[in-house]
Amino acid sequence: MKYAHLIIGLLAGTAIGGSVVASTGAGIVGGSADPEAVRAIVREVIMAEPKLIMDSVQKFQMDQQKQAMSGANEALKDEAVKNQIFNDPTAGSVGPRDSKRVVAEFFDYNCGACKNVFKEIEKVVKKDPSVRVVFHEYPIFGPMSDANAKIGIAVNRLYPEKYFDFHTKMITHEGRVDEKVALGYVKDLG
Repeated sequence: MKYAHLIIGLLAGTAIGGSVVASTGAGIVGGSADPEAVRAIVREVIMAEPKLIMDSVQKFQMDQQKQAMSGANEALKDEAVKNQIFNDPTAGSVGPRDSKRVVAEFFDYNCGACKNVFKEIEKVVKKDPSVRVVFHEYPIFGPMSDANAKIGIAVNRLYPEKYFDFHTKMITHEGRVDEKVALGYVKDLG
């Protein structure tokens, strides 16, 4: 911990493109820092406290997420955008249409992260039937995803009461979902 503040200062100064003057009482040769001495100090601190780097990376990621969320929150101030996301009558949904608590999900049936998120959404739907979830087909993985999204949209338009069951089968399918699998689920649901 003895050099932690020095390292944080060095890293911060370097990150913002400035120069850093630090005195540790050692490693100064002719008025300038000895690069090998600084490297040794940095190595020592990192080895003694590797969590400093993880904390720094996590803080950076959190700051990036806050910045992204700030932009999303700004977009949601536009009533037309907000209405399109949370009240789109053409999007599949589950839960009461007049619910005050609405979750919007953008997904691709072949997205691993989407499959993981759905596990949590399914828990919410089962635990609190007053929550409404709006599903926005967002095919990002090419032609196969486009075909799946079109089938999902068709199921919702023709049989909206069966959409959530279709969505559940598709998003919980192990592995990649193609048109054949999607049409098989459509057939299973009648």
